[in-house]
Amino acid sequence: MPMFRGKIIYQPLGFYGSLISPLAIVKKTFKFIYDLLLQLIWSELIQGKKFANEIASLLAFLVFSLLSWLFYYLQAYNQIIIILFATIWFVDYQIAKNQFMKNKHLSVTLDFTTENTVIRQIQNPDGNSFKSEFLASQVRQIYISHQQISGGAFQEVVGTVWQIEINLEDGNNLLIDQQKKAFLAVKKAKLLTTYLDVPIIFIFSEGNGKYAAENINLEKLDSLPQTIKLHKKNDRLHLYSQWQITNSWLLLKQIFEKSGFFLFLLIINAFMLRFGALVNGIVSPFFGVKGGVIYFPSIFEWFKPELGLIQLLGLIFAIAVMIVKGANLSRAKHIYLDKHELKFFRDNQKLAQIKTENIETVLLIQEPFPLILILGDNQELIIQDLQQEAEFKAFMLKLEQGRIEIK
Repeated sequence: MPMFRGKIIYQPLGFYGSLISPLAIVKKTFKFIYDLLLQLIWSELIQGKKFANEIASLLAFLVFSLLSWLFYYLQAYNQIIIILFATIWFVDYQIAKNQFMKNKHLSVTLDFTTENTVIRQIQNPDGNSFKSEFLASQVRQIYISHQQISGGAFQEVVGTVWQIEINLEDGNNLLIDQQKKAFLAVKKAKLLTTYLDVPIIFIFSEGNGKYAAENINLEKLDSLPQTIKLHKKNDRLHLYSQWQITNSWLLLKQIFEKSGFFLFLLIINAFMLRFGALVNGIVSPFFGVKGGVIYFPSIFEWFKPELGLIQLLGLIFAIAVMIVKGANLSRAKHIYLDKHELKFFRDNQKLAQIKTENIETVLLIQEPFPLILILGDNQELIIQDLQQEAEFKAFMLKLEQGRIEIK
């Protein structure tokens, strides 16, 4: 009876997780408010669109008001709370990251019986197992997807994996393996096709070669951003991203999405103290407390941070993170391609290379974030951090155009 073996990343929370779960809820609330405000600013002020989710806005406002009121009463312990919260978050993240790097996993086995039945068993590290069965004839496809792995009580993203799933006729997907490299996931999927004669598909992918979920149309190139350039000289192609002033708003948005949360916490901390005083002045009479004078500072006073030593160090750290992230996002990406080799550079820094004859397929992966995957037999090359989603499609189309010209 043939057997297939796989593994699933295992992120045990541990006893400490239940102890700090209330802090994790507070952090998630702040992150939700931050994402909501960023979406509101981008949709209404930059793109001129009205934000439709009014219920979510109202709920965020009510929770924010309650937290601001609490901050107002605890303002004497503000710095201690910030230090304690940051320390707990950092320790939790490092533990989760360490668990991910150590490859702790659940064991998965598929037993292929002579009666066309496949027995799937998942075993925990403690020895407990779960079994299920399905018919080999029910399998339609083998899916490979790019997934983010979250860990710890705060459920921060600690890494990404390439996930292998069996897609059944009833629409269910059965997870059987996770790999940290795409080419390793393809190897595992190919091994699985020796038992199951079905195609391998990268879900949320576009391309004109193997494993693509959808074909990509080369005729739509003219309608895409012209910030991606392709030059040919002496049977050698140079494909690169070109910075334009119109990308400035997009870069600013990406920087705040990736690293602006630290700066947001510093600013919102000062705002919450003042807003909490306002809430207290409004709510106190309902609890029999005599209300005092409600002071309305100027708009600049609302957002003026209280720059103690902790806040100042946090501000310096937040700005440093944003500068590093922004520099990485704005750096030009270059591909040099000829009949022998494909080389990938970021500015003048060479990051990877792959032999042209070993390129098995090129795919545009849309989820959980856009990237271009150049897949070889025993290696891969990934391009990400372009300025906008449409640039990924333009980059992909011109790369395919260049490969056709090189052949």
